[in-house]
Amino acid sequence: GGCITAALLLCALAGFVCTTYSAASCRFVLVEYSSERGNFDSLFSSQGAGTNGFEPIQTGAGLFAWLAPSESWDVGTCTGYTYSALEAISDRIFEAARFLVVMAIILGLGVFVWILSLACISLGPKQVYILAACQFLLVILVSLTFLILASGLCTSVGQDTTCSIDEGALVAIAAAVSWFVGCCITLVFMKSPEKERRERHEEIERRAQALAEKKRKRALRKRQEAEKQRELAIIEQEMMQQEQAMAYSSTPGTPETVESFSENDAPLEQVELNVVESLNRIQSLLDEDDEDEYI
Repeated sequence: GGCITAALLLCALAGFVCTTYSAASCRFVLVEYSSERGNFDSLFSSQGAGTNGFEPIQTGAGLFAWLAPSESWDVGTCTGYTYSALEAISDRIFEAARFLVVMAIILGLGVFVWILSLACISLGPKQVYILAACQFLLVILVSLTFLILASGLCTSVGQDTTCSIDEGALVAIAAAVSWFVGCCITLVFMKSPEKERRERHEEIERRAQALAEKKRKRALRKRQEAEKQRELAIIEQEMMQQEQAMAYSSTPGTPETVESFSENDAPLEQVELNVVESLNRIQSLLDEDDEDEYI
């Protein structure tokens, strides 16, 4: 839907902007070291002026530039690395981190354009998984830029060199989080038209089955009620016959009548028992009706 596409586009935009900013930042890490040759610029210069001794120095540095301080180490202008500086700090890890962040920018731009095009086109099932895989790959690429902490930048600058993450690294973390959130949204909420049609068809089938089951139960209940009504009618008819027999037996008549009744019909006590049994059957049927209504 439109909300899902908008959320994906927002995540992709945030991820691409943060990835680009972290790559261009000259404060990805804070390099702390001791040197007798002065600041970061003169450290790798053959004409660097010496000092009276080793002094602690703080310098902001990134993948492609470092921060040339003007007033303090965190205030200045971004300056590209000189050839001599790259010769000193560059190694396989440093170059790998630079290459990976460039790949992340290119792939991030492609993913952003792809998500932007979702306003006009729809994705198939395989394309949804490919998009999610690209976003997860971006999470890995951005995370691997932290290899710079193990590069020559943090080991070959002066003495007692240590590195800690700075604002560029924090922005890289935000980029990785943005790409990961976009990946989760794609996997959980992004659905292809074929999948949506299949789920809609399954939902219609479930509703049809539930309606058919409800109709079947209603028809079964009606048949049971009809059977109970027939049983009640039979019982009422039997009771009427038994009442007539009781009334006939209690009415004085001719000896022939009394004799014929005593020979052909049940005794009075048996008739009364039949009446009681019929009443009990009626009551049990009524109780069953109450239970069905409760259910």
